Amino acid sequence: MTLPNMITIFRLILVPVFWILFKLFDRIDLCIIVFMVAGVSDVLDGYLARKLDQITKLGTMLDPLADKLMNLSLLLMLSIKNIIPQWIFIIILLKEILMIGLGIYIYLFKIDWIIPSNIFGKIATASLYIYAVSWLIFKNDFSYYLLIMALVFNIIAFLNYGRIFLKLYRARD
Repeated sequence: MTLPNMITIFRLILVPVFWILFKLFDRIDLCIIVFMVAGVSDVLDGYLARKLDQITKLGTMLDPLADKLMNLSLLLMLSIKNIIPQWIFIIILLKEILMIGLGIYIYLFKIDWIIPSNIFGKIATASLYIYAVSWLIFKNDFSYYLLIMALVFNIIAFLNYGRIFLKLYRARD
């Protein structure tokens, strides 16, 4: 077990911590702090995996799963609390379901493709963190505009992922 993988597993453990803080204690502020800790650990595990040359298949699978679960947790919580419109959560949920579906397809058919994270996905994820911090501090219209920007970046990241998937799929024939 590598250090970057242990940090990724820590991020996965933060998801139920997030929900305990929300459901049992109704502490949105602490949930966002947990979300931010997950964000910092995401950067750290990626950095360490590259720096220590410890990029593993397990880490490649678990890292985006941890991101997706934490991002969806934040958006679902904010949607439940009517802090963000439900349609924003639904759009990002559908995007993540489709991406997970494509990942399962690649895995089930034992296709030797790795669609690595890229700048579009990183910007989409970072934009959600920026939105969360902005909302926690300011709770104003500017925060809402950052959320819309995060939504747009998520759609762009999905379209790019789909483009790469289709390119690889067509090259199979």
